[in-house]
Amino acid sequence: MNQKDWVDYFEALHNRKPSLQEFQNARANGEFVVERKETVPEAPVPSAVASRENSEQVQMPSQVESSPETPAIKRFSVKWNKQTKWALSGVGILAVIVLAYFFFFQPTPSLEGIWVGPADSTAVVYELNQEESRSYGKYKIEKVYKGNEAKQEFQKALNQLNYSKLKTLADVDRKFDLHTREVVIIKDEHGLVYNLLQSNGTNVILANDLMDLVTYSDHSESFKKNAIFHKTEIPKVLVGKWKIERSYDDETNYLELNDRGILTYSEYDSSEGTAFYSLEELQKMPSTKFDQEKTADKVKEVYKDLQDAVDSQYYQLTSMKDVYKQLGSDFYYVPVNGGKTVLVFTEDYHLVEKLEKVK
Repeated sequence: MNQKDWVDYFEALHNRKPSLQEFQNARANGEFVVERKETVPEAPVPSAVASRENSEQVQMPSQVESSPETPAIKRFSVKWNKQTKWALSGVGILAVIVLAYFFFFQPTPSLEGIWVGPADSTAVVYELNQEESRSYGKYKIEKVYKGNEAKQEFQKALNQLNYSKLKTLADVDRKFDLHTREVVIIKDEHGLVYNLLQSNGTNVILANDLMDLVTYSDHSESFKKNAIFHKTEIPKVLVGKWKIERSYDDETNYLELNDRGILTYSEYDSSEGTAFYSLEELQKMPSTKFDQEKTADKVKEVYKDLQDAVDSQYYQLTSMKDVYKQLGSDFYYVPVNGGKTVLVFTEDYHLVEKLEKVK
């Protein structure tokens, strides 16, 4: 019989599967024939083998206990996604650009415009972007020196000054705590005006002979009050053409103020550079001429008197920001009627002129 038939016969006879030893004995005795392609049936594991395996299985827990595992060290790590990495890279690049711009590429303030010197309360006005360049609204500018040419001319002027403490522009900066970014020299019919444009947007304006550098060499604060000019703009409410009404004058005259600070009177056929500050701003100016107006009490007093003066003209004044004073003059300008009318008062609060806007 074949192998399968013998196994079936053994199971039927003994009601169990043959052991490996019984299987091998039957095969050795020729009780069945093993076929080549026939799979040898699974035989029960001998008791000795089973006993050994059970023994190993029983010993495994003790072996594990005898060699305890070393706990893994947990390391903190931050995982960035692609969007976060790009965002952080962009912020880093932007920070570098901003720092580079601030230290190396910050634009020099333009000389064009209105510059106010606090000490004498005068305005220096440069019109360089017009068809005909002028200074102060009336002097024709013959030449503008910039760049290396301006630096060379300034050096020549220092050499002629022959002051041992100030031999170079760097000496001037150190002496007066300046940070000059550019030198621009204006030549008009009155001579040369040296402009040292500063990093903070101010302008040090020096006349022909540079004598201010010597005069104030030991008085830095006085130098700052007299030579350092600040840029300003004309209040928009005052810009335009105005008809002048005077109680004592029947003639029709006009004044015109442009946004470049040029004031023109038709009756005099003349122009001049000027600037205006609000009453609120004037109290902050380091000016010797307006020292009396600096204290808060004095400003409040001036404002209260102007309120009464405006009220007498049947208008209302509600803010110090609506009161303007022309530098170098003794008049207060108060726009009313929605900016269509400007009341002009003397320092004694008498109405001297009424300006009506011309369309």
